[in-house]
Amino acid sequence: VVFDTDFHFIRTFRLQPTSSGMSASPYGLAVHDHVLYIADCSGSRVLKYRPSGEYLGILGSDAQFRHPRGLALGTLAGGHSSPLTSQRSSTDSDAGCSVLFVSEQCRVQVVSLSGDLLQVLSIPAVTAAQHQVHFAS
Repeated sequence: VVFDTDFHFIRTFRLQPTSSGMSASPYGLAVHDHVLYIADCSGSRVLKYRPSGEYLGILGSDAQFRHPRGLALGTLAGGHSSPLTSQRSSTDSDAGCSVLFVSEQCRVQVVSLSGDLLQVLSIPAVTAAQHQVHFAS
């Protein structure tokens, strides 16, 4: 669903089904430079669209994401180096670069807006005992 800045309805558009024909399950949304990034939980992917509904493709590689739910934009100061390749991106500037944080089941992936994996942040598992809430009687 697309709204204007005053929250007036403009239009809707359908998300691309997965290669197996499964419908998309949008969970998270981030917007940068007229591109919508949509976390598709059931398709285990991040989709890219224009606000007009034009499909731009999938962010990253096949099987890169595991049921993504949340998206957040951020900036890495002074550009970024990928810990996986130790190469500085040619699009980086000293002012910083925009990155996308993709939250999944037990981790957060930090990716460039072109889909390059920059870092994986593991989230420690929480045991059932740590979830227990105790009330004073």
